[in-house]
Amino acid sequence: MKKTIKRVISFILSAVIFTTVFTFGASAEELVRSGDVNRDSTISAADARLALRISAHLENANWLMKKSADADGNDKITAGDARTILRVAANLEDKSILAEFDASDIPEDAIPLLDKDAYSLFMYEGDFAKIDMSEIDDSDKFSWKSSDPDVASVDTNGIITAHKKGYTCIIANYNGKIYSWNMKVRNELQRKIYSFQDKYPAGYYWNNHEPSKVYPAVSEQPCTDHLEPYPNDHKFCKGQCAGFAALMFQEVHGFSMYSGKNYVRTGVTWNDVRIGDYIRLTGKSNHSIFIIDVIEKGDPLSYNPYTEEYYYAQEKQIIVVHCNWGVNCDIRWDDMFVTSTRQIAPEYCYSPI
Repeated sequence: MKKTIKRVISFILSAVIFTTVFTFGASAEELVRSGDVNRDSTISAADARLALRISAHLENANWLMKKSADADGNDKITAGDARTILRVAANLEDKSILAEFDASDIPEDAIPLLDKDAYSLFMYEGDFAKIDMSEIDDSDKFSWKSSDPDVASVDTNGIITAHKKGYTCIIANYNGKIYSWNMKVRNELQRKIYSFQDKYPAGYYWNNHEPSKVYPAVSEQPCTDHLEPYPNDHKFCKGQCAGFAALMFQEVHGFSMYSGKNYVRTGVTWNDVRIGDYIRLTGKSNHSIFIIDVIEKGDPLSYNPYTEEYYYAQEKQIIVVHCNWGVNCDIRWDDMFVTSTRQIAPEYCYSPI
């Protein structure tokens, strides 16, 4: 089996690749061909490589990816399926050799439903979902569009597939009525980071005092430090921002940032910060944060579906999870810092990469 996989990988990497465009069925009842495993509307060597990884259990695949990787339609994904997809991509086989499946067979619980009333939605790379339009008459007759299908594509059934980190706008149109949603796609590191959002929820406190019955890793009340008087009536829990940011680093990366000097990056500026970094800020008051997203100047933030124009970030934005900020010491997710005069302490940027 290992030799077979190696031979197929070698074939994939050395092949001269052509692409064959195929479109998802026009309605839920129409049959769809396998082959487009990464859901980017083309069949290429990338699909064959992904099918091979799925067959070797090296990839977490959703229902639609598995169906698309099953080239012979026998409900088993093997290196042979990857080879067939590669031959179709290279025009050595007609795409009619690929098995068909019915989109209406997708289990309802296999498609996460997104809130149609939410202003902003998010997905993770490789996932697919559908916006819940069930309360709207004739929602099955909508036409769907993504402003950037490289980030996330949407097929004619309204099924959205997330491809890479970034922003796109998902648009539904029916008889001139337009619905639109800001869609943010997060990467795999962010998937792990946000998995701790339920363990350390916003609005609770990390202070080693009376644990919450619902969330035992945090407390429902701030610690007594918060009640002590400080100059200018500023009240906070001493040292808790550093402890919580270091805890998030260890939870996400699996080791303490103090376990080796290899994790310290010196001389870091706002231009150098990365997702997964622990940062210590200096200025009027020191503060520690854990980076959960980085939005560069010029990155798209929103889209007008009527004028087809983007709104771009005017300056770099750092999105963080932290606590003990300002007059409250509660945990906060998705707080934003922009380019400022506050400096990053030279020896206090910890990163595993």
